[in-house]
Amino acid sequence: MKLNFDKDRVVATRVGVDPRDPKIRQFAIDFAGPKLKPFTEANKPQAITSCSANASIAYSEIFYNPYENSWRVILRLEPHNQDPVDIRCTLQKGEEVLTETWTYHWSPP
Repeated sequence: MKLNFDKDRVVATRVGVDPRDPKIRQFAIDFAGPKLKPFTEANKPQAITSCSANASIAYSEIFYNPYENSWRVILRLEPHNQDPVDIRCTLQKGEEVLTETWTYHWSPP
């Protein structure tokens, strides 16, 4: 099997409780790689996010993380019930997809 390294990758994922609302979960997803290096805060890639119908993405933001030389996406996810939630995120600029698609299967407590 040959791996495809054409797209930049997810290098870290962090999950935590939103301090303002314990039912909301925060996700921090770090993307890095050579295609993302030319971007700046003034010319950011776009985070394309989605989740299954039993939740909603209440907030999404992308910013450059100079400590890791990566782009960090922050998502706040609000579940509508106790069913598991499928979440996706990728970075693109215009029509060009720059990164692999991060997928996560989260089960509300």
